[in-house]
Amino acid sequence: MSENRMANERSLPTEAEVEEYLKLTPLLHSAIKEVKEFSKKRPDGVMSSLKVRLLNRLLVQLKEAMDVGPATQYLDLLDEETLPDYSDAVLILSQYDAAIHSFARRFRGSDERTGRYEKRWFTEEDPPERDEGED
Repeated sequence: MSENRMANERSLPTEAEVEEYLKLTPLLHSAIKEVKEFSKKRPDGVMSSLKVRLLNRLLVQLKEAMDVGPATQYLDLLDEETLPDYSDAVLILSQYDAAIHSFARRFRGSDERTGRYEKRWFTEEDPPERDEGED
């Protein structure tokens, strides 16, 4: 990774990105469930162009909402020209599912303000509070 890219990377998402993430995550889970069902019925079946466009619209928005650091660089979209089969789509959607869980583990937690047992989102506008003894 180049020094310029590292210098331009933010360490925390914005509150707007977290809101978008929270809005889109249930939609991704629903899409994964539906595509898995289609995959069971027709594992080698090809997705329609409409389904691919709809899913890609969701994936693009999710990728933009989670674009903090290098984690999203390995997330691909579904190929609209060659139209993936359902099993390929399940693989790609599963990668997004792993990314959303990683995003939450990275940017949601407890700090001095919330105490040990409560969690909140850490954002640029509201970063984690650290103990004064930490460096």
